[in-house]
Amino acid sequence: MHGIPENTWFCDRCWELIQDKDRKCTEIKCFLCDEIDGLMKCIDKESGLWAHVICVNWNPDIYFTNDEKTHL
Repeated sequence: MHGIPENTWFCDRCWELIQDKDRKCTEIKCFLCDEIDGLMKCIDKESGLWAHVICVNWNPDIYFTNDEKTHL
């Protein structure tokens, strides 16, 4: 089997890198701790800020919002 298996979950950072093959993984890093590894979400698409979910959990002034909400 080649490629990405169906129904595979990726964090937002990994999904961004899969979609944009020309983008280097070192271009997306957490603005709170400056690391490039780990589960990340985009804080602000316009400014290109990314953060680890755990870093945001430790900082009460920063939080994620989702435009799309799903439920089971």
